[in-house]
Amino acid sequence: MIDYILIATGFVLGIIELLLGSFYVIFFAIGFFIVGVLGLFVEISLEIKLVLCVVLSLGLLLLFKKFFKKNQEIVKDNFLDESGFGVIKNGMVYYKGALWQADEISHLKEGDKIKIKGVENNKLILED
Repeated sequence: MIDYILIATGFVLGIIELLLGSFYVIFFAIGFFIVGVLGLFVEISLEIKLVLCVVLSLGLLLLFKKFFKKNQEIVKDNFLDESGFGVIKNGMVYYKGALWQADEISHLKEGDKIKIKGVENNKLILED
């Protein structure tokens, strides 16, 4: 009977993981489910089953969390400080949907394209 409770606990923890999205609870869900299924085939005492649940869950967490954490992308939220190309419009540089001031555009004419290295102090840094 306890084996079915362990399997049900694994399913409930899996559903909780889907709702939370924490990525920690899923390892406990897997641990409870595996020990519950194992208990259906092998006679194990309740204390050992509970210890196995904890050890297996923590082992899976430590083993696989590092693997998944390495694959996370770093989000760069300063999208303006990137290189690209701009166009001269009305004596300013049109870049990333906005008109910007730049000191070095007096020699350029309307419609010329220019390479931009980045943004600093609300001014564009132009490539030579």
